[in-house]
Amino acid sequence: METISQFSSSGVHAVSYKADTASEVKFDHYDLVIITSSWDSRCLTLIDSPLKEVPYAILLTFDDKDPNGVRDKNDSILENYCSHISSVMFTISGLSTDIDSVWSKISERLLDIRNRTNKAISILFDLSCCPRYYAITLMSICYKYGIACKIDYFYNECTYPEKSDVLSQEEIAFTAGKWEAKRIPHLTGRINPGIKNRFTVSIGFEGSKTLMILNEFEPDNVNILIPSPGYTDNYVDRAKEANQELFKSFGVTKQNEIYSYAADPIDVWTKVSVTVKENNGWNDYFLCAGSKPHSLGLALAAFTLQTPSLIYSLPQEHKPVYVTPKSDCWLYSTAYLIVPC
Repeated sequence: METISQFSSSGVHAVSYKADTASEVKFDHYDLVIITSSWDSRCLTLIDSPLKEVPYAILLTFDDKDPNGVRDKNDSILENYCSHISSVMFTISGLSTDIDSVWSKISERLLDIRNRTNKAISILFDLSCCPRYYAITLMSICYKYGIACKIDYFYNECTYPEKSDVLSQEEIAFTAGKWEAKRIPHLTGRINPGIKNRFTVSIGFEGSKTLMILNEFEPDNVNILIPSPGYTDNYVDRAKEANQELFKSFGVTKQNEIYSYAADPIDVWTKVSVTVKENNGWNDYFLCAGSKPHSLGLALAAFTLQTPSLIYSLPQEHKPVYVTPKSDCWLYSTAYLIVPC
């Protein structure tokens, strides 16, 4: 496992590690592991890792299903796995888009485990297949209220289906319906109505929906977080093509582009923090519309800078997309040094 990047700010220290395979990831000892079942086969990658026994496990089995029954099979596999590595397992269900209800259930379990251990807990969260809202909210709330002192995120890279001639410019639809802008709890920032608004946007393959969110806010300036290098050779070109109308609409130039590895949130955190600090005098908003690691990086920046507002794009529905897992795996180790373990 290789150290790729690291950064510290405002009491938070984080390191990105990359491994060639899941079996090479070096995990710490944790009080809790959170895993999400999915039609995405990456939800099973942890099974092949050297993760040792964890006292508590939370398995998220959202009500969203795929037509081929892959989710049902993976539910059973992960239930057995969680029972094997943990002495106490909790299963949480609900629609993935019903974020208030599902988060309430997660929060209840977090507080219960915190009380049982009688200390700030350490958490391993599998980011690969879980909607980013829950990963980001976990960090903002657990660190703010001292529920956790350490949260490590595991992530398995993948390749996406190739573009088909029958598909429109919106080449891969991971979601259905219009996106709704939702601010992340405790990452709402500090807004000064007397100054202009600037957005930093992580882009992905659903460009038209990203543009709709931006049009609602009518920002005065837009920075684009570009996932480069991407997971595949053509990843960056596909993301730019899907967002070409956004670039045109807001006059995005080279000066507005921030390049960061699609799978490295710590590099995102570093670069975005520098941009905000060096070019202050704006109301800053961060919009999560790209890779999950990029969203985590924006969350780290929002948490430590305190002034930006972090926005999650809540879809009406998550749609099944079958991807191919790569061997490359990451561990993003974060610690809030202000909260003692």
